[in-house]
Amino acid sequence: MLQQHFMRLQTPDDQIGGMLFLGLPTVAVHRIDAWSPLAPPTKGKGTHDPRNSYKFPEVLQRAADVDAGDREGMKAKRKPEDNKQPCDPVGKGGDIDVSDEELQKFMTDVKTEIVAIVEGIDPVTSNSTQMVHSYTVDDVEFNRTFAPCAFEGEEDGKCEIDFGLFDTLIKCHDANEFPETQGG
Repeated sequence: MLQQHFMRLQTPDDQIGGMLFLGLPTVAVHRIDAWSPLAPPTKGKGTHDPRNSYKFPEVLQRAADVDAGDREGMKAKRKPEDNKQPCDPVGKGGDIDVSDEELQKFMTDVKTEIVAIVEGIDPVTSNSTQMVHSYTVDDVEFNRTFAPCAFEGEEDGKCEIDFGLFDTLIKCHDANEFPETQGG
């Protein structure tokens, strides 16, 4: 059965419009938290709490809102050995307690397909343009980020893009090691 789910974006922030400058490479980030359609259902029994999970017809939240202090949340209960999750803030409201393997198994079992739609207006012709790309679980890389490919030129300070690095993935060892966006 086909089900459609909206995925909140952390970068660019969909709360303020999620605008992209299409002239430069940009990384879009959807954080898999308690409200994400990519997160496996919670195993715990008990009453539902909208501060850390989603149930229709509630407003779809995201953990980034809790982190920024924009709304109330609950801290996730984590095992001490899980306190070094790469590329993800630890212990923030809405975080989920699943391993990469459990997440990958869930996404495979439900036959996850992510359809990304980017729409914009060409500044030269004023024509609307749209790009659609589909990703399956086989396309997802865990604990990886894109290598920076936009740099400031040494001689003139102008932006230079190394298209040879455009699709290059690198391991995330520490969330502080790489900026969230190219401009960091």
